[in-house]
Amino acid sequence: MGFKDDFKREMRNVVKDVEKEIHKTWKIDYKGHSIETINQIKEEQLKVDGKTVDKKQRKSLLTYMFPYSKLSGILELQDNNSMGI
Repeated sequence: MGFKDDFKREMRNVVKDVEKEIHKTWKIDYKGHSIETINQIKEEQLKVDGKTVDKKQRKSLLTYMFPYSKLSGILELQDNNSMGI
């Protein structure tokens, strides 16, 4: 193997390591509903009861200079009220 092949292999390993560090999931239960936030290398998702209600996709890794996204959705409560999340 030459330098170029070794470099490509090392870069693939670096990207995999970064993906493992960035990929995080937070989950809470609220009034009988499951609310889950998933942060991946190029996408964030908000799920309520297993359904994706909002997601934001990153176009490049440079957008991690601003390490947050706003996700929102509506939670339907049992008493026919709704609540923004």
